[in-house]
Amino acid sequence: MMEEQMASCKARVEAGEELMPHFVAWDREGTVHIIATPWGDEAEKVRALRMLKTFFMWKGVDRYIMVSEAWVVVRSPDSTDHREPRNCEDRKECITMMGVTRHETIACNALIAGTLPERAVGEVVWQEPGTTSGRMAELLPPEGFTPSPEMDAVLGSFFAGAAL
Repeated sequence: MMEEQMASCKARVEAGEELMPHFVAWDREGTVHIIATPWGDEAEKVRALRMLKTFFMWKGVDRYIMVSEAWVVVRSPDSTDHREPRNCEDRKECITMMGVTRHETIACNALIAGTLPERAVGEVVWQEPGTTSGRMAELLPPEGFTPSPEMDAVLGSFFAGAAL
């Protein structure tokens, strides 16, 4: 599934579109939930991730794929530069993707060259299994968690009408 997502994202980026951060998630029954998360800054990203974690708990999500454009910086292992990519002049743009299940987290990225509307996407580079971590990989609810009927009702009214 990640290969299909990456192919779709590459086509959209190379067609001159911006890639909106989004999650494709599957619950225990196999229902697919596609959730756009158009964060504009760090505070919005934090709020979106909290909302996703709650939504995933409510729906019983047990696997998901996160897709986004991101900045990356390549550093040597002995580099003392620990700045975030957004603060680096030598940053590069890429499509980044992370797949999370209860037993595995895998990630890949592909560098983007050029500027809108003419961009080209490079080769997909897969990370070594087990080397991906961080807040994007920590959104699944506890295994076996099922909301009580009361919690289900509260969350249902909370998300009622939400464009998720």
